[in-house]
Amino acid sequence: LPKGLIMEAVGNSTKKIYNTIIIGAGFAGLSAGKRLKNSGLTDFIILESSDRVGGRAYTETFAGIPAPLGAQLIHGIQGNPVADIAKQLNMNIKKRAKLDYLIYDSEGNEIDLKRVRKFRGLANRCIDFALKSGKDLAHDTTLGDYYQNYLKEINLETPQDRQLLDYLIVECNELYEGVSIEDQSCRAFEDYEDLPGGNWIMEEEYQPIVDYLADGLPIEVGKKVTTIDYTDPEQVKITISDRSGDSFHYECQHVILTVSVTVLQNRSIKFLPNLTERKQDSIDNMKMSHLNKIFLEFSEFFWDQNIDFAGICGETKQEGLYVVHMKNKLDKPILLCFVQPDKAKVIEQMTDNQILEWVMAKLTKTYKGISQPIAHRITRWGNDPHFLGSYSIVGKKETDENPCNILAEEIGSSIFFAGEATSMLYQGTVHGAYMTGEIQADKIIALEKH
Repeated sequence: LPKGLIMEAVGNSTKKIYNTIIIGAGFAGLSAGKRLKNSGLTDFIILESSDRVGGRAYTETFAGIPAPLGAQLIHGIQGNPVADIAKQLNMNIKKRAKLDYLIYDSEGNEIDLKRVRKFRGLANRCIDFALKSGKDLAHDTTLGDYYQNYLKEINLETPQDRQLLDYLIVECNELYEGVSIEDQSCRAFEDYEDLPGGNWIMEEEYQPIVDYLADGLPIEVGKKVTTIDYTDPEQVKITISDRSGDSFHYECQHVILTVSVTVLQNRSIKFLPNLTERKQDSIDNMKMSHLNKIFLEFSEFFWDQNIDFAGICGETKQEGLYVVHMKNKLDKPILLCFVQPDKAKVIEQMTDNQILEWVMAKLTKTYKGISQPIAHRITRWGNDPHFLGSYSIVGKKETDENPCNILAEEIGSSIFFAGEATSMLYQGTVHGAYMTGEIQADKIIALEKH
């Protein structure tokens, strides 16, 4: 655990009345806490339902190296407060280089790279045209709708052509967005903004930044919020359950709520009075990604170490496999596998052995001399009750308003909403979550110092 004041509090052992309560110790909650503390407002507590801090930026040790089970990249280096912290901590960060890759068909045959580049161009043209056209639509449509029309226009000649194009649609789009193109709004993409500088990787992953942010903050883990009663806007009452199932209460003037949008969709927290229909509709209009990772350690290398990435087409869009040849300082033979987002939901209901059997069947067709893995680690973010998914994206929009902005609106001076789902410009990113925590903390600071 980080060096901060982290308490596994039970019963009546800690204070229960605060000026501000922050719910969730992910990047939004930690940045809000840091901001309040640095301003001199120290009468607050951070309540976290899981047994750790960092939220979906979670690093474990696998095969002796840091393994990013959740967030992995710094998206943009300029104007990114998370990148600034990484530099401040003298972390070993570097820009992600262009990858050397090979692509295989569903039978394990290598596909000529000229053909891959041609079809990658087709995939990118489809995506770019759909997203650029989205802003001019009177009624929103999905990227999947555009793709189906695009397939009719280009008239693919063989089933292998369709397999390759499906594979590349996933690689170029769905692995970034974390949801199927059938669930992606065309109109919402015009609201998103990339920070300059490209994607950067960290040798230590996100854990040092998590530790830095949590250092010195009052955090209680194992505290699940079940009810937020803001009937009296001057005295918000929060009901908590701990791991033993006991319930007890906190009170405060202000709440910064940073839980994932899926937790809100699942009605895991009861609001008194209920959220407005407009607010609830904005929550329900979001989609939650399922981007799971399959780490495999082997006893020896059986792949070309000059190749960074291998893609294996599936017979359908859902059946492809995306394989990263992980470079690491211990030179361990490790593969990191990704699957298409709809398939990720399916494997969350499978056992480890069933998943390994499916993955190894694909790898065995592709890699010569392959051995069985000696260790594995598989994530199932959709099954984690504290998060219920990886990160959010806007679904098909029913109105001109972006639901991120509606979700971000505070309720009086009582409840302030933060987290990546409340960031229209930077939705789904760590820096988006971080920025929203600071924004909402600043509103409370202004109220208290007025």
